[in-house]
Formats: sequence, C-alpha cells, structure tokens
Amino acid sequence: MRIALFQSLPQSTGVEAALARLDAVASEAAAGGADMLVTPEMYLTGYAIGEKRAREMAMADDNAALQAVGKIAARHGIGVVVGYPEANGKALPYNAVRFFGRDGAVLTTYRKTHLWLEVDGAQFSRGETLSPVLEFEGWSVAFGICYDIEFPEYARALRLAGANLVIVPTACKAPFDSVATRVVPTRAEENEMAVAYCNYCGAEGDIVYFGQSVICGPDGAALAMADRDEALVSALVSRDAITKARQVLDHTSDRRVDLYGALVS
Repeated sequence: MRIALFQSLPQSTGVEAALARLDAVASEAAAGGADMLVTPEMYLTGYAIGEKRAREMAMADDNAALQAVGKIAARHGIGVVVGYPEANGKALPYNAVRFFGRDGAVLTTYRKTHLWLEVDGAQFSRGETLSPVLEFEGWSVAFGICYDIEFPEYARALRLAGANLVIVPTACKAPFDSVATRVVPTRAEENEMAVAYCNYCGAEGDIVYFGQSVICGPDGAALAMADRDEALVSALVSRDAITKARQVLDHTSDRRVDLYGALVS
C-alpha cells in the first residue's frame, strides 16, 4: 500500500481554503498511486487556535466540512485522514482524526487520549479509548495523534490489538525533532509494524513546527521523510516486510508480562 503524507503549513485562512488545498493534494496523491492521504493534527482548523475558537469551530458528524472531505476522498478514490475539533457535548471538544474510505464513507474516528501540557489541556477534552483497529487494503490500521505515540504503552497496546500500521497526524514543534528521528522509528521497530507520522511545517503564532514527516517500516528505517518545508511525500509499505520482521524477532511473544504489573496497576 502506498501512503502519502501532506506536510502542510498550519491552516490560517479558513476551513474552505483548507478543503480546497486538500482537494488539490488528494488529486496529486491519487495520481501518484497513493491509497491513503494523511494530513497533520487538526488540519481543517489549525492546531494552536485557543479554547474559544476550538469551541466555536467544533464539528458534529453532519458538519459540512467533514462531508466535503468525504466527497474529496470519493472524487479521487483515495482514503483520507483528516484532523479537526469534534463536538461532543462537553465544555471542550475532542482533538479528533477521521478516516474516510475510497468511497467517502467514514471508516472510523479516533480522539486523542494523551493531551500535551497546557496547549492541549486548555483546548480539548481527553479521549478515553484506544484507537480501533480496522481493515483497509489488507492492512490492520490504527491511529494515534501526536503525543500518543511518545508513550510506548500506547503503541504496544495497538500492536497487541492486531495493528500492523499506525497512522499518526501530529503538530510537533521545535525543539522536539527527536520524535520524528528517534521515537517514531523506535515505535515501529519495537513493535515490528509500520508507522506514518505527518507533521506541520512553518509557524503558527509562537509555535514553529519542524516538519520531518516520516513513514517508517517495521525495522525502524525511514521509507520516506520530508524536510522542513511544505511537501507531499509517499512510500510503499509492505505486508511481507511486516511478516518477515515478526518471523525474525517478535517482541510481543518474548515479553515477561509477569514482571510488568507495576506498569499497568
């Protein structure tokens, strides 16, 4: 399966502009043979938008912008992963990601479970469940959002639930470049799975994003990696590579769960 990552500048000119850019990029990605297009965290509205705007821009299931994303996916015949603030009846929305299939149907929605410091805490409610694992193009796909992937327990839980591909929209700022260069490859290698990590580039207020969106194979090697500017990058991920990696070394079967009680108590 070919995965494309749209490393974009933060949204600043409105949802309609974000949709127009997504439509153009989806066309380009599909023409390049991509099966799935991934956008950064909170792509439709921008990430660091503050509590007031997060509440005002929170989107319910019937929101016109979300419906437009489904139409974009169907028009280009490509799966699309998009981030947005999800209305939930609480004081603060969820930081959510929605996955649309090639036909535009909603395949799943995941809400960020690990909120990053005051930036997340001031804007969002915390999601309370792990990502579901769903089948897409023969892959068992799960999701994380940004800070989620920095917790080894989160990635391992998805691996134990059957995932062999984890998609991670993010809004990761400098100086935390090591997440893309060390943490994400480690999560891929220690779980013998593919991980696709899609970041912003450029600045959003006082936040400067470092880019470096990356797709890692099950050995942790980068199959594709963006630089620090806006870019569309893609790579083929291989189920055979997953199978071979797990035949050589499967960390899940060698765990000493009898020793780990303190981690989950």
